Amino acid sequence: QALLVPQSAVDRSAKGEAQAWLVDKEGKARLRTFRTARAVGNQWLVLDGISAGEQVVVAGAQGLADGMPVRMKTAPVAAPAGKD
Repeated sequence: QALLVPQSAVDRSAKGEAQAWLVDKEGKARLRTFRTARAVGNQWLVLDGISAGEQVVVAGAQGLADGMPVRMKTAPVAAPAGKD
């Protein structure tokens, strides 16, 4: 069992820490710092700081501010290559 986050959703702080925008239960944007282990393809393997089931912003994060209401759009997730 592993938690992976798309690399495109991850930025780095001035200290080099991984951070991503998440959507809280109230539908508001929250910037979260977390730890990664290594890249797995085009995703980061998460050590801690993000839990399974939390919603990570993968597109449209430009201009977000902490506590800003977020409208989510969902898209089907494609199966990894070779996994039908």
